[in-house]
Amino acid sequence: MNTFEWYRQRVYHLEPEYDPADRVRAFERALEWGDRIPLGIIYRKGRPVFEERFPMLQESPLIKQSFDADRLAGILKELY
Repeated sequence: MNTFEWYRQRVYHLEPEYDPADRVRAFERALEWGDRIPLGIIYRKGRPVFEERFPMLQESPLIKQSFDADRLAGILKELY
């Protein structure tokens, strides 16, 4: 059974010079398990978060927005 002590002896923080944008290296690090277990941001892809991709979500959550069929039609036109 893997105890706290077992993990404590194996985990390590990724080096400051580690580049999380390197997809191949990130995959290699993600496969590490056993004698060494990496901690930190293993992979990061620079892309907008979900809310940034949809301007209507930046105002407020959809559940708090009033429903306007005409506005919805305009939004759907933008998406398609």
